[in-house]
Amino acid sequence: MKGSALMKRNKLLLFFVAGLATLYVAIAVLQVRQVGSLQRVMLRNDREALWTFLQLESEYLRFSNALDLRRLDPKNLPASTLQLRFDIFVSRVNALDGTGMRELIGDAASFDKAKTSIQRFVRQADGLLSASSPYDPAILQELRRDLDTIKGPIRELSISAGQTSALLVDARTKEIRTQLHVSVALTAFLCVLTLLFALAMLRQHRHRIAAQALNLQGQMALASLSARQEKDAALRVVQDELHEITEALPLAIFRAHRGNLI
Repeated sequence: MKGSALMKRNKLLLFFVAGLATLYVAIAVLQVRQVGSLQRVMLRNDREALWTFLQLESEYLRFSNALDLRRLDPKNLPASTLQLRFDIFVSRVNALDGTGMRELIGDAASFDKAKTSIQRFVRQADGLLSASSPYDPAILQELRRDLDTIKGPIRELSISAGQTSALLVDARTKEIRTQLHVSVALTAFLCVLTLLFALAMLRQHRHRIAAQALNLQGQMALASLSARQEKDAALRVVQDELHEITEALPLAIFRAHRGNLI
């Protein structure tokens, strides 16, 4: 009966250990997924893309101011400075072909439309500035009108990029908070599981000690009983021998006495 109960407890302990190992594996899988989700959010390189859109708008405004200054006061702005501002603006336009630019805007159709308008202006402006008299007031006035047509698209791109970047920052913050909460919850859960496992092992150890104590007591009782039985057997042998001696003694005395009389 005791052996059956001990075997049953061992099976329960084995089942508990297997369940605990399964939970640990599930927790590890959950943590790996959480880390992967956090990495996907953190690896989105939106800061460089946002900086590109902001630089595009900034260079647009600088080129626009340089164009106005050249139109109104040609002596205070050399033609080379206006060309330099245009070239820098074109470099920012070319940066729109980089990776992650369309994703940051979100609306691919709006991005493609604005990009097409800006590139069309670049081609027109490049043709005007490459004319025989590129800095003629009439050409500069036409360039001013063409430049005004892309002011809205550039501003929309900058605003959309800023909004999307803000949403990504919020998503990162939310993901980090979720990761923190999940990590705290998993740590607490693991502590509880470890405590339960320790209690189960302690209980199993106590049961094992109790079983060993009962077994030892049984062995001691059996040894004591065996010693008592051997002692009783030896005592009975002595008693039997003493009884035989006692019964034979009168006969021996009688014979000895009779021999003396003869």
